[in-house]
Amino acid sequence: MKKLFTLLFSVIISVHFYAQKYEYKTGEWKNAGKILASIKEPVFPNREFKITDYGAVEGGKQDCTDAIKRAIEKCSSSGGGKVVVPEGIYLTGAIYLKSNVNLHLLKNSTLLFSTDPKAYMPVVFTRWEGTECMNFSPFIYAFKEKNIAVTGEGTLDGGASDANWWAWARRGTDGKSPATVDVKALNELSDKGVPVEKRIFGERHYLRPNFFAPNRCQNVMIEGLTIVRSPMWEINPVLCTNVIVRGLKITSHGPNNDGCDPEASKNVLIENCLFDTGDDCIAIKSGRNDDGRRVGVAVENLIIRGCTMKDGHAGVAIGSEIAGGCRNVFIENCKMDSPNLDRALRFKSNARRGGVVENIFMRNVEVGKVSEAFITVDFLYEEGPKGNFMPAVRNVYVENVTAKAAPRLFFIAGFQGATIDNIKIANSKFYGLTASELVDYAGKIILDNVTIVPAQKVKSLSSRAQTGNNEAAGKVVALDYFFNHELKKDKDGKEFQFHYTWEDKENSGFYELGKLIENMGAGIYEMHNSPTLAELNKTSLYIIADPDTPQETVNPNYISDSAAVEIEKWVKNGGVLALFANDIGNCEFEHLNKLAERFGIHFNEVSRNRLTGTDFYKGKFDKLPDHPIFKNVKSIYLKEISTLKLSSPAEPILTDNNDIIMAGSSYGKGFVFAVGDPWIYNEYYDNRKLPAEYENYKAAKNLFEWLLGKAKKVR
Repeated sequence: MKKLFTLLFSVIISVHFYAQKYEYKTGEWKNAGKILASIKEPVFPNREFKITDYGAVEGGKQDCTDAIKRAIEKCSSSGGGKVVVPEGIYLTGAIYLKSNVNLHLLKNSTLLFSTDPKAYMPVVFTRWEGTECMNFSPFIYAFKEKNIAVTGEGTLDGGASDANWWAWARRGTDGKSPATVDVKALNELSDKGVPVEKRIFGERHYLRPNFFAPNRCQNVMIEGLTIVRSPMWEINPVLCTNVIVRGLKITSHGPNNDGCDPEASKNVLIENCLFDTGDDCIAIKSGRNDDGRRVGVAVENLIIRGCTMKDGHAGVAIGSEIAGGCRNVFIENCKMDSPNLDRALRFKSNARRGGVVENIFMRNVEVGKVSEAFITVDFLYEEGPKGNFMPAVRNVYVENVTAKAAPRLFFIAGFQGATIDNIKIANSKFYGLTASELVDYAGKIILDNVTIVPAQKVKSLSSRAQTGNNEAAGKVVALDYFFNHELKKDKDGKEFQFHYTWEDKENSGFYELGKLIENMGAGIYEMHNSPTLAELNKTSLYIIADPDTPQETVNPNYISDSAAVEIEKWVKNGGVLALFANDIGNCEFEHLNKLAERFGIHFNEVSRNRLTGTDFYKGKFDKLPDHPIFKNVKSIYLKEISTLKLSSPAEPILTDNNDIIMAGSSYGKGFVFAVGDPWIYNEYYDNRKLPAEYENYKAAKNLFEWLLGKAKKVR
């Protein structure tokens, strides 16, 4: 495979990377019809077994696990039927479905699952992130059963929160979570080929159970329910055949809260569902590393249609536990739209996961906003090229897609020996592109009748001087949109984010700064989620400006300890971080300082250089040091700033009257720059307000040339 191109689409274009006319393979959709015809709903006898007749008590206080078990066993032994959950709240532990049983929740009924890990013992044969083991029972489980369902208009409430299940995945200041030791132990057992029955976890361990996870079952359906507060993955049919996931409303924002993970399963229909999740909305899988290859079963013949994807890492993801391979996925008539949705279509693997992914079809999909790219192929995920099993993604066909706001069309990161080939997009339109396209180590990519419209239209190079430089080429500047997340409404009453954003052209925006960075030859990017090391590794320079206070945002996203750990690791490995704070009353200092102090920087809760009217001289700095930021700069302007207090390894860059105004910190292989104000936002950057004597524009250009010179390439 060759390294094909890295470019910034900067004009409206209709593209053919290959000159021949591309005939979209509409005939392949006939196979979708054949798959649908093979998927049949399970049918149950017309018999009902109310759980209250077997001892279940409404109210959510009394444990109804045994009563539900008795009702299911009676239903199954009688030849099958419907086990009914009446209106009310019923507390339960693990539920084991048996053949020919439909667990049916009436409207206004809730199964509230216990948060006591003992309620999911004894251990059962299951998978945890693609590796087989003996672990806690999933909340609703079945093994080698036939003709099973969970249906109705009720609610499945997992009760998960940071006070119980989710805490197992939260990382502390050392970068480790309670589950870290167990995850490592499970992977080591798998690598050594230890039999599954001896890979015992469960009680006194920290591998969270999934919500609904039938294993090796036939004719499975889950329909109509609302699912909230899952410990981990919500819907996870493993090695199942003939599966229907229909009409679900899934809202769960915990760690690893994938919406639906069909794993090594065949003939799966996912339709008319709402996904609002803490991880991928739909994540297609077939086993992790050697364990996935040992089982050796692909996930195949999937139909995904009529679904709405809101928050999540991806609308549809394939991988990363994809060692068994994936083929024949058909996605149509879906809507994907959220500032917190990262990608529409995501492929992820590496040289340890391996796996061949092929024949993926998408059509008639509306994408509102995604924060990274429309299509991401990430083979540098975790271990990247360090392994012996070359991943492959090939034969991806997309037609009739509209994306209203995607920073880029492609983020494709491959490596020598891996296969990324035959990706074709036809009859589609992509608007609002703001960042450079990344395509590394890819084969054939075809765009036919595709329109790409950047957010900012620019003139051709023949109309203006080219300002890009080698220092910025191949580098990406990410701007935080998570810790700073202020919203206001437009004339139609629709909320949008403003204040220190790339898009904001008003006085308080970073629009002009974004143009400067792009003109240097670097790309710009929006970080809409709390940063992870994986996301940060796609970034050369990360800017955090003016984290929100409760007065600015109803529920502000504070910089958590786990986020600070991820950022610290990234800087130590060569990342460049820029911290633009603000003055007291306009910036959240407590959590910002927990991050900054890791690098010897503390923002003082003060407000220096208060401005009255047009008294610009109160913010004037004209005793500038001999430093790259101030090369050929006579004076700059900063108003209403917090000053700095430093400890090793941080050092001052600009001081005034014993106050430290700017500082830098060399940390590991990386660097941190700090200043007590966003400083170079539009009104004080492009001189729309400032007198010409203040050279903030020149200083900003110097600053980013200097910082990008320290940063590493990521594309």
